[in-house]
Amino acid sequence: MAFFESMLTLLLVAIVFLQFSRKFRIPYPTMLAIAGVIVES
Repeated sequence: MAFFESMLTLLLVAIVFLQFSRKFRIPYPTMLAIAGVIVES
């Protein structure tokens, strides 16, 4: 059950970052790189 919950959480985070990238006109790969830096710290 933990695998499903973590995958669902990652999917929701990706959707949120996609919406932010569209709203602020930032390239989506840049948003993913920022998310990766946040996760690693």
